[in-house]
Amino acid sequence: AKGTYIEEVLNTFKSQVTRVHMRKMLPEGFLNYHMDYDTKYSIRFHIPLKTNADCYFKFKESKETDHEETIHIPADGSCYFFNQGQYHSAFNKGKTERDHLVISVYGQDDIAHL
Repeated sequence: AKGTYIEEVLNTFKSQVTRVHMRKMLPEGFLNYHMDYDTKYSIRFHIPLKTNADCYFKFKESKETDHEETIHIPADGSCYFFNQGQYHSAFNKGKTERDHLVISVYGQDDIAHL
């Protein structure tokens, strides 16, 4: 919507914003391991709006590997990128909801400096 804080946030991206949605994960909720599209075409950012210490993402190189990396991202006003072309899952083991603003953009201009 015009003149909103969300519009202000979206205008900070260099690349064309292609999708914006809210992701709610209820307590004890989870998202099974999966792989989204290749980051050559589109990338995804997460802005945690509400979370708890028991919410986290897990990443692994392939379906077959047992090695996982676990990451908690706080609701501190920051915008986070991760490679959605890698196998990943999400968990909320806490007692409160987790809400993220998820933004997809076309291209890699916004991560060229990483």
